[in-house]
Amino acid sequence: MAVAVTVAVVAVATVAVAAAMVAASAHRRATAAANRPVPGRKARAPKVRAAAGHHRGSALQSADAFAARKPGSGTQAPMATAGTATRVALLAGATGLIGRSLLPLLLADARYSAVHVLLRRAVVGTAGMAPHPKLTLHPVDFARLQLSATPFPAADDVFIALGTTIKVAGSEAAFRQVDFDFVVNTARAARDAGAARLAVVSALGADAHSRVFYNRVKGDMQAAVGALGYGSVVLAQPSLLVGDRAALGQPVRAGEVWATRLLGPFMGLVPKGVRPIQASAVAKAMLAASFEARPGIRILSSAQMQGSGQP
Repeated sequence: MAVAVTVAVVAVATVAVAAAMVAASAHRRATAAANRPVPGRKARAPKVRAAAGHHRGSALQSADAFAARKPGSGTQAPMATAGTATRVALLAGATGLIGRSLLPLLLADARYSAVHVLLRRAVVGTAGMAPHPKLTLHPVDFARLQLSATPFPAADDVFIALGTTIKVAGSEAAFRQVDFDFVVNTARAARDAGAARLAVVSALGADAHSRVFYNRVKGDMQAAVGALGYGSVVLAQPSLLVGDRAALGQPVRAGEVWATRLLGPFMGLVPKGVRPIQASAVAKAMLAASFEARPGIRILSSAQMQGSGQP
């Protein structure tokens, strides 16, 4: 699947780059012709367009500056300050690219008094997470969450960044267990424990009716978590992710590396919808959208999330 997505991204990007180069060349020629002095005509000073005003408020503003909005109120509540934290967050998938970017955002957010992290038992000792007064780690078996004798941690907002690839998982069945079963199990257990908001990492092209197995599993997952009864659901659909997997002890995904290197010099010309995206951008967009708390199910496209993780 990674190869298929990479080929599609590169193909679209190549066409976009070529089109952009042609357009730029045509624009330069037109500009040169327009600025060429005409005999007997007095030169006019170029018009200067007034700077556009600030873009209207968006759910994808940086999480650092985004104000929580009550569902249906139409007005923004002020950011919580130190000492007024009232919410509890739960994160599954904290050892991956997006989860590792999301965790420090949750810990630093003054609106959260506590952050619970679910970890597979096999990685608890090597998660490399520094102690934090807000942070509590919970070793779990994602396949048997409903059967665990340990009470599931109660939370207000749930963030799920679980995922793998068919190559890493070893088979389609093993891939589906992680990207469907584990995700849905976590979302269901958190909902049963009282959570009201859910944000999940899905993927570009997710479609329950797709002929591509990877996309179909992602689409099935989206439908399943959307039916659990959350008041607000955010489904992030990033393109190829950019980040240092090796630093996290994860297998490097050749498709991500190849696409990033190939498109690097032309990244600005690649359409935002298919452009490789920083994991930090996805993390910030998810947090911001979660706090907007729009009722129902909301899709965050890769194009919408581009730029959210930039300084």
